[in-house]
Amino acid sequence: MNLETEFRIRQQLASLEQELAHTQTEWSRSHCLTFESEFAPSTWVQLRQRPDPLSADEALLLCQYSAEGWVAWVPGYGEILLSQRDFQAQPPSDFG
Repeated sequence: MNLETEFRIRQQLASLEQELAHTQTEWSRSHCLTFESEFAPSTWVQLRQRPDPLSADEALLLCQYSAEGWVAWVPGYGEILLSQRDFQAQPPSDFG
């Protein structure tokens, strides 16, 4: 992937994050549970395995539904249920 394409994708992801933030906050108040976790909603994580060969290899955590389970959104795939075994913290981005 060239730098221009990656930059454009990062811009699109940032825009989607902003759109999701409001919706997620309202939905979280009525549907999400609170557990102690090293992860938090609105955090991008690196997937250990893509759910689909054409989907992204990262996911945006939306809300925690159990001690180990998260509802997440994967670009190119959609919403998915993940276990903490399915992802790891994403390394820092060069785009800051």
